Amino acid sequence: MMPGAEKHSIPVSICLTTYNRASVLPATIDSLLAQTFADFELIISDDGSSDSTEQLCRDYAVRDSRIRYFRNARNLRMPGNLNAAIQHAQGEYVANLHDGDIYQPDLIQKWKAALDEQPDAPFVF
Repeated sequence: MMPGAEKHSIPVSICLTTYNRASVLPATIDSLLAQTFADFELIISDDGSSDSTEQLCRDYAVRDSRIRYFRNARNLRMPGNLNAAIQHAQGEYVANLHDGDIYQPDLIQKWKAALDEQPDAPFVF
């Protein structure tokens, strides 16, 4: 980092794993972008989908700078895809979320507050 430059710390990395879920992914992404706690990065890790998942995610990434889209060169299956997503995470906290789910707008806010209040807790759910 250059002298005098401020580093922006990302409080939360949301890791969203997906595979061939273009039909349900917009509702999931929309629910995450509508979170009351908005200072996060959304890492979408695509496990080599053969449907329109890639284009859908790239379109979302153009519209919202918090989204970072990654596509695995080969199918890693769920555990490998989650590990790939986490490797890209820059946040203090990592949220593991899934395609096809719709999240309450205060989910990330509540999870972050719980971890802030209990710094020795390894995770919150």
